[in-house]
Amino acid sequence: MFVITVEAAPKRGHELYKQAGGAYVNVFVDFNDLWGAKQLALLYITEQGWRITGKAIVKEVVASKTPKDVREYLKEAKRYGYSMVFNLWPKKKVPTKKRS
Repeated sequence: MFVITVEAAPKRGHELYKQAGGAYVNVFVDFNDLWGAKQLALLYITEQGWRITGKAIVKEVVASKTPKDVREYLKEAKRYGYSMVFNLWPKKKVPTKKRS
């Protein structure tokens, strides 16, 4: 099992495009091969309507060494093959010029 963390942003037309500036996406992938797990994670993110904006960080996950709140994602990944967690941040507001 691997967790792949990637910085991403919603594509134009996505329901979160106007609100979310981006997200750190954690994808838990139940796959034996590191390279394959990374490729699957990138595919899952883009299939959800997001574009990759940063490098992927890949780590192997050991269930017994993960916090309890993360284990639910591991269980989901074991059952379905993957689990995704989007940690969003808001879009920066662009100041408007005041008219005099």
